[in-house]
Amino acid sequence: INALPGFVYIHRLIPGAPSFTITAGTGAGRGFVGNLGDNNTSDPNRQPANLMQSHPNDPESVPPAFTNVVGRAELPILRGVPLRESAFIFKGGSDGLWTMRDDGTGTLQIGPLDQTVHLVAPETAVGLDNAVYALCDKGVTRITDGGTPENISDSRIQEDLLGLIRSVGLATLSRLAFAVAYESERMYVLNLPEAPNSKACSIQYVYHIQTDSWTRWTIPNTTCGVVDEAQDRLLLGRNPDLDARPALWVERKDRTDNDFQDPEQAILIQSGAVTGTTLTFTGDET
Repeated sequence: INALPGFVYIHRLIPGAPSFTITAGTGAGRGFVGNLGDNNTSDPNRQPANLMQSHPNDPESVPPAFTNVVGRAELPILRGVPLRESAFIFKGGSDGLWTMRDDGTGTLQIGPLDQTVHLVAPETAVGLDNAVYALCDKGVTRITDGGTPENISDSRIQEDLLGLIRSVGLATLSRLAFAVAYESERMYVLNLPEAPNSKACSIQYVYHIQTDSWTRWTIPNTTCGVVDEAQDRLLLGRNPDLDARPALWVERKDRTDNDFQDPEQAILIQSGAVTGTTLTFTGDET
């Protein structure tokens, strides 16, 4: 039995032994039925709008009958974000935003919520404080259970944000932009590239839920992020191919003045560089 979930490989250890037959049973309607010699051919067709529902507590078991097509079959599901009472599904193209609920019977209730909401970058859609935050084509959108999608960047960082979207381009944003939900600090940390040829993000727009305000950071070369729950610190991953600095930006969080220091930078001081109270060095700081 292979370690990969759902993959079973059976073979006989004795060379030259007679062949054997395996009958695949379905149990409670799971998997497929057939003999080893049957032509069980996989389906190469892409089904980008399909949402498949597994058996409870058995995620590898997904009967074909438990398949839901969300919206138009040719428009892909870009991202799904669960909240306490429902989940939100972002579709590509004109399908927009959909909602999904479970009525307790195992039957999913799926329907459109707002087809004018179009996700720009899938990795920017995250759940925070029981709401979904995402970068959409009209700005940063907040979606709550039972509420109307709300543009929280409007009249504040909207012009800067839309200007950046136009200059960077949707293809680069979709590939590089991402967000981190910082639950304990109640912050949405949106990381964006600043040029069409960027290989990482270098601009962060940070939304503070408590004060309903935005701040702008300029942490260079970020590619991913997460909150370390054990230490409750923000970690931002870096692209190691761009420079020789460590692979992670680690938040200072000692609750002291040290938390507000700039990033540390080692500089080699050559002999003779100090004259009295004057320090002189040349070349790049790195």
